[in-house]
Order: sequence, then structure tokens, then C-alpha cells
Amino acid sequence: MTILPAEIARARGHAVLRRFAMAEAASIEECAEMFERVRDNTRTYAAAYSSCTHPGTGLKMFEYLENNDLMEMGMGVHGEGGGDNRIPMPKAGRLAELMADALIQDKPYRPGESLLILVNGTGAATAMELNILYNELEKTFRSKGFEIAGCRVGNFLTTQELAGVSVSICSVDDTMKELWERPCDCPLWVQK
Repeated sequence: MTILPAEIARARGHAVLRRFAMAEAASIEECAEMFERVRDNTRTYAAAYSSCTHPGTGLKMFEYLENNDLMEMGMGVHGEGGGDNRIPMPKAGRLAELMADALIQDKPYRPGESLLILVNGTGAATAMELNILYNELEKTFRSKGFEIAGCRVGNFLTTQELAGVSVSICSVDDTMKELWERPCDCPLWVQK
């Protein structure tokens, strides 16, 4: 077992990083270099439409979304609020636009880049909801001039029963695409 530097282990797009590390049998230095490239090219943005229960107290983390007509944008991975960034519940196409715009502006990404997209359910979102959102995200990114190099949709990192989604995108080059497509068999990722 190899322990990686803490700053690499805490990097954005955790599942994307694990996927690349499991794809390449390389030295620790080469793995760390790839982790850093993926980290630097990955951004994640999350949104939720209902709360989760704190495992230590049994209390709801927040109550204000429970009427299901609001969505919290920019949520933290453990259910932390997005800085009072609440909007009326959008349809999937509009949510995809909002999330794509936030992600693109953060790096910033440029049209023509090749992207991997990871859509992660945060706990209570259904597979149907996640796949509908992915479909809208793919259309949105393509309409903005991006290539889609690959995707993964599922529950990779959940927080109790938090109903929402996190979306990670990673700009990839040919080497990264090739690593992404290799067979992999680890707890969060099986690809034959």
C-alpha cells in the first residue's frame, strides 16, 4: 500500500483521480505527477434539493429545502450549504446550463477541449435523475464547443440521504484519455 501526499489525496474529483491511479502501473512519482495533472484539470460543482441527517446528532443538516421548491447550488460534499445560493428548482436542462457555466468559468475551460464528465449522486438522487442530468450536460457542453471524451454516472461518493448531485469535469489529453479507457477493477470503478 502506498500513501500519497495529503494534498493529492484531498484533490478535487476524488473518484476521477482514483480511476487514473488504478489504470496505470507506474512508479509512485509517475502516479503523483498524473494525480497532479488530473487535479489541476478537474473542477467539481454540486447542487442539492433536500437535506441529509448528521450521523453524530441525528438532526437534519439544514431545513430550508424541505418543501422541494428550492435548490442549493454550490453544496459541499458533506451537505454543507452553498453560501446562500438558493434558486427555484430548475428543470434538468437549466440545471445543466448553470452547472456547466460554473464549472467552465472556474478553471476556465476553453471550447475545443476534450472533457471527461463524472455525474455523482449524493445519496437520494435516483439513477434516472442522474442520467437525465448527464444527457443535458452532454448536450450543453457540446453546444459550447467541447468534446466529450468519456463519462461515468452513478453513486461514487454519497452523504447519507442527501438528494442532489455533484458534477466533475476534467480536461484531458491523449495520454489521459488512454488511461481512462483502460480496464480497471477497484471498489468504485469496474471497467473491463
